[in-house]
Amino acid sequence: MGKFDEIRRIMKDFKGDVDGLANRKIEEIETAKARLNPTALKEELASLDAEYGKHFEFTRNMYREKLAAAVADRRRGNANKYIKGYFDFDLLNKMNIISQSEVQLTEDELASFCKDAMKSRSEFCVRKVQLMAEQNGFRLNVPSEAKANAVLDEVAKTASEVIDKFTGELTGKENGGTGRDGTSMKIRVHAEGTFLNRYEQQYEKETVEDVRISRISKQGFAEMEANKQKKADQEPVELVNADGVHVTAQSNGTNSAAAYFAKNYSNCMNQKTTEPED
Repeated sequence: MGKFDEIRRIMKDFKGDVDGLANRKIEEIETAKARLNPTALKEELASLDAEYGKHFEFTRNMYREKLAAAVADRRRGNANKYIKGYFDFDLLNKMNIISQSEVQLTEDELASFCKDAMKSRSEFCVRKVQLMAEQNGFRLNVPSEAKANAVLDEVAKTASEVIDKFTGELTGKENGGTGRDGTSMKIRVHAEGTFLNRYEQQYEKETVEDVRISRISKQGFAEMEANKQKKADQEPVELVNADGVHVTAQSNGTNSAAAYFAKNYSNCMNQKTTEPED
């Protein structure tokens, strides 16, 4: 299921309702033109504008509320993933030790640390992983509430513009326009809802709503941990023997015993040759 399926459904339903209103108004206008004289027609058209204006506004207000609710629901999904001011000291110490060791980390290792930091609910730890990534030559893109909400802001802005201005076949024609101006054409395109596809791809990269936070009782947690330990106790113990591995260490000739003796002997000989004769 797509992240924006609910918003997509709202836009589709809105377009269907507004298209229906616009088509009915066009039919009534054509009927009035066929049966009324110019004076009566002018009054009838004014009456239709007032009547359908109320219908359009009622429909717009209804879908404004639906859109606002759908966007708010997505925002709630991204909220409160981190505990303000919280530090996971165990994880932070582990990362500090690795940083101080200057061991190069791979992309997968950094991603794993980042997920651990997100699970710890410590935003500070997430920022530490980003720093580690930078020190290892990577740019770590981490989803966040702020980034996800920035995408939602753009979605709400575009969808709201459609709800405010789209009037079906009458879009851009209400005041004698042709409906072929840039704004009207853009509104028609966006009314199809295809703009959501691009924003949905961006949102999926930035959202943290898939970080699930659940709560269980202390007793339930204790039982869960006991079951983990019981399962771990049943696992076979791993014994590692490296005695058969052929490892050699070769001198580079600068610090060996032979080199040390040769150096001292050479120094002694130099001293004897430089001593003055009696």
